[in-house]
Formats: sequence, structure tokens, C-alpha cells
Amino acid sequence: MLDEGTKKRSSLAISDELAALGAELSADSNLDQSTVTLSSLKENLDASLAVYADVIMNPSFPESELERLKKQVSAGIKAEQSSPFELALRLAPGAGALTPDSAHTGPGPFAAQRGSCNV
Repeated sequence: MLDEGTKKRSSLAISDELAALGAELSADSNLDQSTVTLSSLKENLDASLAVYADVIMNPSFPESELERLKKQVSAGIKAEQSSPFELALRLAPGAGALTPDSAHTGPGPFAAQRGSCNV
């Protein structure tokens, strides 16, 4: 949500300004951390950092974007419920540790090591 708008810039304005500068910004969060990264051309670093700072310091969390993201997450959950593998990960969270390329969900391998999760 951080990159969906600021007090001065809309999501589209942020995207357009960064594209014009040859820069890319991404914001991500999970259960453990939130990150905001910036990649910029050296000659446009100051202007790119100004946009980066605005995104971090002045997020507006627009209601319309929140509703759009809620629908997106809801659709993802519905899709997950129709996937036997994803459903199995929710029912037996430690099972994700059995496949090296899968993301860990739930308690993950540490709980399985402690014996609190039967795999």
C-alpha cells in the first residue's frame, strides 16, 4: 500500500515520475518485515530519492486502492482454496518444508523440528 499514493502524488503520478527518471520502486510486506527498495540511474538519484522519501514519509493509503487490494487478496485466497497443494499447506503448515522451492507458511520447519507439527 505504501506505493499506492502519497499526500502529493497519486499511484499513477509516482509510476510516471519514476519511469521518466529511469527508476523503479517496490514496496513489500510479510509477517516478519516490510521493505521499500529503489533502483535508480546515478544521474537521477536525487530526484528518485525525493520520490522514494515521499512514498515512505507521506503515504496516503487511498480508500479506493485499499478496496482494490482487498478484492485482489480475496481472489488469491479463493484461488488458493482450489489448489490441493496450497490447501495442504494450510492444513499441515510444516509440509511446505518438504519441497525446497516452496514458500513456508504457518509455523514452518522450526515447529516441525520441535515436534509441534506432525508432517
